[in-house]
Amino acid sequence: MGFTPTRADPDLWYRKSDDCDGYDYLAAHVDDIIIAAKRPAEYMAQIEQEFNVQNQEDSPTYYLGNSYKRDASGNLHVSSTKYIKEVLRQCAKNYGEVPKRPAPLHEKEHPELDDSKLVSDADKTRCQHIIGVCQWLVVAGCFDINYAVCSLSRFSIAPRRHHLELARELMGFLRKYPKKGYYSNPTDPSTPQECTTVAIREDFGYQYSYFKEDIDPRFPVPLSEEMAITMFVDADHGHDRVTGRSITGFICMVGSTPVVWGSKRQTWVQLSTFRAEFTALKKAVEEVTAIRYHLRSMGIKVTTAMPIYVNNMSVVLNASNPGSTLNKKVIALAYHCVREHQANSVIEIRKVESDQNYADPFTKALNSNDYHGFFYELQSN
Repeated sequence: MGFTPTRADPDLWYRKSDDCDGYDYLAAHVDDIIIAAKRPAEYMAQIEQEFNVQNQEDSPTYYLGNSYKRDASGNLHVSSTKYIKEVLRQCAKNYGEVPKRPAPLHEKEHPELDDSKLVSDADKTRCQHIIGVCQWLVVAGCFDINYAVCSLSRFSIAPRRHHLELARELMGFLRKYPKKGYYSNPTDPSTPQECTTVAIREDFGYQYSYFKEDIDPRFPVPLSEEMAITMFVDADHGHDRVTGRSITGFICMVGSTPVVWGSKRQTWVQLSTFRAEFTALKKAVEEVTAIRYHLRSMGIKVTTAMPIYVNNMSVVLNASNPGSTLNKKVIALAYHCVREHQANSVIEIRKVESDQNYADPFTKALNSNDYHGFFYELQSN
């Protein structure tokens, strides 16, 4: 068939289209296949000659827990509606129906402070089942519950009564909003006006002249127009009230499509907000380099510096100013990792206000209005 596995993912295959104006793609997961091409039926016909193919669709409506639907304008909407409804049906059958909830967690909720009694073995299994299906939903595209799932999954081994109640309320949120998803949109994202005015680009001279971005010579020739890649990152210093560990949250978009997101506690205690924010920024840089590598392996043009939006001005200055000195040796690796990418125009650190940082709801439980305000644009066309 002429497909070649990408350098970034051996389960994602590409082939130059017959008219040579782009690439066709084939992705496989165990025995599930999906094709993105102008004439996918031609490839599927070849596959059918060797394998017994079931549930074949010219325009797939369901794949690996995701539902696909085009609106009147032809834009592709991705959600987990079908999977969520089946999960809710099973939960209602086994555990009873849950009341609808406006947000995944209560505002300022801290599950680590709960000291209620441990649940029974039956309720433990119930709690683990809810958290397990929600973990897959986060992977599948329900990034709006990422923080809640991250917070609750830490207690799945020995959940307490309040943890079980929070898990039930999370299902109540999914029951209220089963159709939430996002659009596949290649157009440039809208960014807050403040972001565009607070960006620093300085000449680092020879400080990081040794740095070379990882560009594989076996990457295919890029045939598509370059799309904007945007990263938002945030940290909540000392978020865990028991251990003192901070939490990192980030979300990355290619065009206006969310593609990577995460919410995770940092591995050690940071003694200042600056250290927590810089550690989170290093995580964002690692994700940026992986995304750029992945896109190039698909034959997508990537040449410009990728903006990373943070809400801490000290971080912006220390990452962007060549004259800045390292006075916090505990974060030396994060410091130089970020600065060498900034110096060589792989990234461009920019300041954004906290209430406009899309990564904020990945680090804390917000009230319902603020929560939906953040995710409205990401989940709307």
